[in-house]
Amino acid sequence: MGLQIPTGGLTVQIADGGSGLQVQVEALRVRLDLWPTWLETGCAQTELARQAAQQLLGQSVLADEEKARLLAQELQGGLVALAAFGFAVDGFLRHRET
Repeated sequence: MGLQIPTGGLTVQIADGGSGLQVQVEALRVRLDLWPTWLETGCAQTELARQAAQQLLGQSVLADEEKARLLAQELQGGLVALAAFGFAVDGFLRHRET
């Protein structure tokens, strides 16, 4: 989390008679960095997808319902992980620019 004063958002003037400074904040932005949260989410979902894949590969015979459940779990975990990692990288790169 951080505070930002955008370009033009701060004015500093010498007070009448040169006795001091007048500082005025015109605009202030609050920034909340979520890329670490997206990174954690991606890692957690990767682990769920990996566990489902191991269960699928570890058993030679599975009921159709169980196979469908595990395949869906692996797909969902993988999709969420990819999206989360994308958001994490984007957020991290934007964070470095500020």
